[in-house]
Amino acid sequence: MEAFSFSNIVAILSLGVAIFSVGYSVRTNTKIYELTVNYRNEILAWYGQVIDKMILLRHMVKADNFNDEEKIKNLAALSSLIEKGRFFYPNVDTGDDYGKEKQLAYRGYRSIALEFLVYFYDIAKKDDAAKYSSHMYFLERHFTSFIFESLDPKEHNKKSTELVNIKYDNSKTIDGFLQEEPAMHNIFRILY
Repeated sequence: MEAFSFSNIVAILSLGVAIFSVGYSVRTNTKIYELTVNYRNEILAWYGQVIDKMILLRHMVKADNFNDEEKIKNLAALSSLIEKGRFFYPNVDTGDDYGKEKQLAYRGYRSIALEFLVYFYDIAKKDDAAKYSSHMYFLERHFTSFIFESLDPKEHNKKSTELVNIKYDNSKTIDGFLQEEPAMHNIFRILY
């Protein structure tokens, strides 16, 4: 039996290093993806709670017979969610020392995501908030769009479909559906 030559040993070691590198890369990329998804899910859970309160408050102030105690309870919940949001969207430091005398979480300028919520809160607590429901709706939509932009669901879905075996058709619209299912036109005429 012929002894291993130096070049054979180097080749075997190179193969081992390559296999290890591929395994490490896959594991690292999987871990990064997992951490990203977990963080994203935390933001989505917070967003879900916030948007539920915003919509509830918007409809509540439009109703003539809402309960003041219920409104206060929902305003307090929204205020709490704003505070929790500081961990996802901390204040912005522009380098001008704005708020440097404040506690750490409040130094600098409030993130625009939280700014939308604070303005919404300030309107919702007004006695005549119903007059400003269109403003509340405007702030709600801008808040959603900000979170949408920061989480980039289109890119997330694209990466996810590359990693998992779940596919969806993101090119479908209601017009395309109605062309395929003309009988459904009557249902949509009733609704709209």
